[in-house]
Amino acid sequence: MHKLLSTVVLLTLLLLDGMNMRHALAETDFNCSNVTEIPQTECEDLVAVHNATGGANWTNNTDWLVTYTPCSWYGVTCEEGHVRGLGLENNQLTGTIPSELGNLTSLGYLYLYNNKLSSAIPSALGNLTSLQDLELEDNLLSGAIPSELGNLTSLQYILLSNNLLSGAIPSELGNLTSLQYIWLQGNQLTGEIPASLTNLSNILYLDIGYNALYANDETLITFLNSKDSDWESTQTVASENVTAVSITDNSILVQWTPVTYTTDPGSYIVYYSRTPGGPYTLFGTAGDKSSSQMKVTGLQSDTAYYFVVKTLTYAHPYNQNTVYSDYSEEMAAVTSPFPWELFYPAITGKR
Repeated sequence: MHKLLSTVVLLTLLLLDGMNMRHALAETDFNCSNVTEIPQTECEDLVAVHNATGGANWTNNTDWLVTYTPCSWYGVTCEEGHVRGLGLENNQLTGTIPSELGNLTSLGYLYLYNNKLSSAIPSALGNLTSLQDLELEDNLLSGAIPSELGNLTSLQYILLSNNLLSGAIPSELGNLTSLQYIWLQGNQLTGEIPASLTNLSNILYLDIGYNALYANDETLITFLNSKDSDWESTQTVASENVTAVSITDNSILVQWTPVTYTTDPGSYIVYYSRTPGGPYTLFGTAGDKSSSQMKVTGLQSDTAYYFVVKTLTYAHPYNQNTVYSDYSEEMAAVTSPFPWELFYPAITGKR
């Protein structure tokens, strides 16, 4: 019985090795000039996707670079002689999204979600003006959201959640007036939300939670509240009411008002500079989100210093990233040789 099982296992392994070898050989020998059902250039773009995302190791790579009929390759849909859809979600893709994808201008949908794709979203995707559904969520994509995505005016779904995307939401996304779903939650996006998002009148579902975003425009705030009622309560924003007071000739007490978002753990980071506007040097991290002050020591006497504070939220079940706010408003103080801490122990914490 054991011999039979061992034989079966061995044959299975040999079969798998043979399939992998066949795929590897095909990868080397494949030539898109033999393809007739779609343009050669589109075939070459598909080959670029395969090679950039570890196609030999996908969970399912049936027929890729094996047959000369790309429309039968796993995840490829064709209509009227062009690639119309690419669905490679949940398929163990690694590496990067190649810019060649932007050449498949007949694409109506692109599903690459729940893989391990990294690096930036290529700006070339802004060429896919027929695209209605872009789903790149649950990957390791980083960098900024390309402003060129604002060219995709046919887009109804843009799902970029649960990545490592940073920077601001581009105002160009306000051009996507056909959008029904926009998911940006669980990234590291920062800054003021563009008022142009109020143009998205067809939105049915919007989620921008668990980032470091804020809004000041009242019309925009009303719009966001109507689409994503708890968006504001999950943002890692900068502390307000920052003050700086000299307490000795080489230390300054920096204080702030704690943020209201305390559901998930985090802290505050204090930075200082000898020049207004920075560049800033990290001094230290202060306690948890209930902390409201930090004593900055080791400074030069009778010298002006400039301070800012960032809020941070550590990774948690709703966001794989540590999220940092923008800098707080800058505050200045001059180190004084007068020993204030001897007279004001309540300020310094000494007794």
